[in-house]
Amino acid sequence: MLDEAIRARTLRGQPIDSCPVFDVHGHIGASRDSLVGEIMDSNCDEKFNSVYVNLEQQRGISWPRALPLLMEAMNLTGINRMVFSHLDAITARTTDIYFKAHREAEEAIWFTEKRLLGYVVYAPHFVESSLTQLKRLKESSSGFVGVKLHCEVHDVRISDERFNGLFEHLKDYPCPVLIHAHPLDTPLEIARRAKSVPDTTFIMAHFWPGEHMAKFLTQECPNVCIDICASKTPLGQLERMVELVGSSRLLYGSDATYLSLGAQLAKVTLADLTQAEKEAILFQNASHIFSEYLTR
Repeated sequence: MLDEAIRARTLRGQPIDSCPVFDVHGHIGASRDSLVGEIMDSNCDEKFNSVYVNLEQQRGISWPRALPLLMEAMNLTGINRMVFSHLDAITARTTDIYFKAHREAEEAIWFTEKRLLGYVVYAPHFVESSLTQLKRLKESSSGFVGVKLHCEVHDVRISDERFNGLFEHLKDYPCPVLIHAHPLDTPLEIARRAKSVPDTTFIMAHFWPGEHMAKFLTQECPNVCIDICASKTPLGQLERMVELVGSSRLLYGSDATYLSLGAQLAKVTLADLTQAEKEAILFQNASHIFSEYLTR
């Protein structure tokens, strides 16, 4: 059976090759410890190969953000596809950095032949620039397939009026939205926003809002799902979430390369769940949500 094959390969440390795992939550970056900027020029193949010679210097860094390391991790674990956001777009302090990060993201999408797909980061401190960048979602050649909100890093709650432009855009052009919630955000605030654009699918990152409120939020809003990446996963948490909201509302995400792809994958493949439940979480749900973009 497929489930037995997945378990066996996980325990042997082999990539999962029996199902097309779809990761909805990844990152790359172009900070000083990243090599993405070195790769993206007119000699991509040559550059990409030469970068591997120097990867050892990256492996000792607590958060390696280089594109080659991400691809290496995906190959080792058997991740078929990932949607990512560029860290510099999230942390940008100027609009120049914000736009540069999105250009690098698009180059990474092209370089990986759309094995990586991108989120447009909506930065509430740069509303006009964010609205301009959102237009790239309408262009099939861009490889951008959704929107990333990092309310905690930006220190802006989801109810803030600076997000209003985004939600007006979503009324005309719905697309998947991955939300890292602000510590003060509430399920009611998320529900209000989600109900205002019912054709948009919202993916709440990191098991948010937790076991105590997940059932309420997903029942209140049919267009809200939850990704399961987390730096800490208590024993039985995934199984309890499946009982609370159903496997059809949960999506595999890794938060790579901040978190280990292998560890995030193993908590699904070794969980006490049925084969059908694991397949739904690992790829079926995400494939359905992003289906419009996979045929471009």
